[in-house]
Amino acid sequence: MSKGTADFNGEAIAGKRYDELSSEAQFEFLTYNFTVTEFRECSFEEVEEMFYRVNQSVPLTSTEKTRVKVSPAVRETVQELGQHLFFEKIAFTNADRNRYVDEQLIWQFIASASNQDIDFRGASLNQFISNLDEVPASVTELIEHKIDFMDTAFRNWDQTQRKVLKKVHVGSLFQVVDYALENSWSESFLIGRYSVDSPYGQLYQKGATSKGFVAKRFGLMLKDMEQFPLQMEFPNP
Repeated sequence: MSKGTADFNGEAIAGKRYDELSSEAQFEFLTYNFTVTEFRECSFEEVEEMFYRVNQSVPLTSTEKTRVKVSPAVRETVQELGQHLFFEKIAFTNADRNRYVDEQLIWQFIASASNQDIDFRGASLNQFISNLDEVPASVTELIEHKIDFMDTAFRNWDQTQRKVLKKVHVGSLFQVVDYALENSWSESFLIGRYSVDSPYGQLYQKGATSKGFVAKRFGLMLKDMEQFPLQMEFPNP
């Protein structure tokens, strides 16, 4: 027993071995009930996921809890979309991927492509995705088209450049794709002219995914994109 073990029924059991305990304490050990859950016919990926979850010392996030409620059809669509090479360009950390932040981003894509007027985070997004039976083919096709566009825009970025392509940017970029006519705008906006002191930079530092913050980032991106041809013709000194 650990040296910090509390007394049992007035008996000091800290630091003792089983055979040093009283018969009453030994009986408590022998009659203790364990709950066992058996999983059958699991895939190797499911076994790995369960092993990871059991060995975590931190509570599940709302995203991890919601994944359990997602319909098989929606889960399959999300996983298929997540196979796109574009997601290798996003600056996800290992912790992000372990906690399914990449899947949460695809949930945001689905909500945006479905014209959902909700916060792309927390309860609103989780409720939307968990209540969805399947992703309509038209929505899936639109998402694939937009992902292809973004992939083309960032295809020639090197590893250093890709470090700026964080999740908070991608969610807004997905919405601005409809208006993107110049692929080079993304690099100019996020690298060439980006500053933490700029209006967009200040919003990015907050990292919020509420509807209001997403709309503000989208608005700043769109306004900058509309002015982009003039900025290239008459660059700031």
